[in-house]
Amino acid sequence: MRKAVEVEKKVGLFLYFIASTASYRTLSNLFGLSRGFVCICIRKVAATVLRNLKPKYLSIAKGDELARMIANYKEKWGFSMCAGAIDGTHIPVSTSQQNHASYNNRKSHHSIVMQALADSNYLLLFL
Repeated sequence: MRKAVEVEKKVGLFLYFIASTASYRTLSNLFGLSRGFVCICIRKVAATVLRNLKPKYLSIAKGDELARMIANYKEKWGFSMCAGAIDGTHIPVSTSQQNHASYNNRKSHHSIVMQALADSNYLLLFL
């Protein structure tokens, strides 16, 4: 049996993946792991990060806070039963010659997509 891959290496692999949009093949060669393991590792680390950070940073209002947000939207904008506005946008980016194709959007411009949720006072609830 092979030795277990250290947690630091798994986290490093995940961070490199989300920062660079490198392919599994590239990551496999860089980290000395199989492509299958790279795929499994990225999924498991992403699930762990989501499970541990989502409650703190991506929580939706509940109870009295939700009722207050709905009342604010109704009073300010006339929308009933609305607790937030969600939208997305393309943010233009400069790319290297090596990875430029990874950032092409449907209009052939280089960009990344941002999605955000805002309350009735234009405060971002999460990105």
